[in-house]
Amino acid sequence: APRTTDEIRRAWLERLGQPADLDFAFFAVEEAFAEGEGRTVALGELGTGRVAPGDVLEAVGVLVAPVAVRVARIDEPAADGRGVVSREAGVGGQVLALSLEHEPGAAVAAGQCLAPAGRLVAATAVTADVWLVPPADLPGSPVEQRHLLRAIAEGRGLDLFFHTRPVASRPIAIWQPELGAEYRLAFDLAHPV
Repeated sequence: APRTTDEIRRAWLERLGQPADLDFAFFAVEEAFAEGEGRTVALGELGTGRVAPGDVLEAVGVLVAPVAVRVARIDEPAADGRGVVSREAGVGGQVLALSLEHEPGAAVAAGQCLAPAGRLVAATAVTADVWLVPPADLPGSPVEQRHLLRAIAEGRGLDLFFHTRPVASRPIAIWQPELGAEYRLAFDLAHPV
C-alpha cells in the first residue's frame, strides 16, 4: 500500500540534517575569500572527520577541476560572538574558518567541498529522491499549483540544494509530477557539485 502523507512527511523530516556516514574529513565551503595570490579563507562547517594545519585536501565541485589546498590555519567563531579563536584542529560539527594555501591562479569557491585528495568526485548529474508536498501545504490556487507543476516538469526554475547551495537542475527524463507524490529521478546539473 502507498504511504500516507504523514508517513512520507515523517520519513523526510527524519532524513533532514542527518550527516553522511563518511570516514574522512568533509568540509562544505559556504563562503570563500581570496587573500592575495595563493591564499583563500574558506568559511563553513566540518561535517565529518578532523582537520589540522598542514593537512592536504582537495576542493571539489563548482569549478571544472579539483584544486589542491593545504590548511595553513584554523579559526572558530568566539563563544561571545566577537572575533575568532585559533584552533589546533577542527572536528566534525564545528563551524570554522580555514586559511588555505593553493597554487597562485587557482581558486576556492563557495559551494565546493574539501576532502582528502581522491575521496570526492564532482558530478554533473545526480539521482535523487524527490517528494512534492501535498496541495494543502502550498500557497496559491489550484490553477497556480498546476502552473508550478508544469514548470517543474520542464525543469524551469528547478534548483536542487547541495550543501545549502542551490544548483539549477533539469530532469533527464520526461515526468509528470503530482503534488503529494514521491519520485526517484535523475537530474542534469548546471555545474559540477
